[in-house]
Amino acid sequence: MRGSFADLVAVPSSQLATKPPSLTHAEAAALVLPGLTVVQALRQHGFGPGTRVLVLGASGGVGHLAVQVASARGAQLVVGVCSGRNVEFVKSMGADDVLDYEALEPPDDDEAGVAPDPLVEALREVLRKHGGRPFDLVLDTVSSHDARDRAHAYKSRIRSNPALLDDSPNAADKHNYVTIGGRTGGWITAGVKRVTGVNLFKRGKELFWINFNQCAPDLRTLRALAEGEGSNGGVRAVKPAIERTVPLTDEGVREAFRALHGRRVRGKLAIEL
Repeated sequence: MRGSFADLVAVPSSQLATKPPSLTHAEAAALVLPGLTVVQALRQHGFGPGTRVLVLGASGGVGHLAVQVASARGAQLVVGVCSGRNVEFVKSMGADDVLDYEALEPPDDDEAGVAPDPLVEALREVLRKHGGRPFDLVLDTVSSHDARDRAHAYKSRIRSNPALLDDSPNAADKHNYVTIGGRTGGWITAGVKRVTGVNLFKRGKELFWINFNQCAPDLRTLRALAEGEGSNGGVRAVKPAIERTVPLTDEGVREAFRALHGRRVRGKLAIEL
């Protein structure tokens, strides 16, 4: 096969690191892309020990690693949002609190929009329980151009409530609502930032674009986290959860894509030779 599923590729040495001994080859492969996404997104958006992080889509491929990495690197609070069937899974990844979005959708009969938003109220209660300070960073791994994702309107629901996300001049990063996917216009703006360094995103929002150039140091960071090095006070080593593996065949790849399009994969899928 060619493209993303080639069985042999050549890459620059600046994009290589040795495999963590504690991971299988499938786990190591599953760690790279989402792991780089998380490490780079956290670094570029003011993350440090004591940061309070909200992860939307916390049971998915990027989300479950975001929970683990943020926890391992000293986040004060990590809260995940996922479906009800995955709540315990996300807790096992290291989240301090987990909310079931299926139970927290706005009521269908609230056409005037006057009823309290169940998700907002639940997040405010979580923050009150953990000292009251708002989140410093939101990693939204759900929102995209897809109508199914836009219907949740997470950005507007969260950003319209200043008690949820720090929007003060003292915020660690003014672009602290970070989406991993988005509409075409967002990708154009992200491309301008990547090429020129000029950030044209409005305050409080940014679409994150992973950078593979010279990524070897970030890969070494992931290797250390997978080995439990540099983790926060004995927090578990970072490890991708693989829901299932499929063979590197036409049907195996089709099966993997069908599962991904179903939007119910917990953790990662892996394709094995």
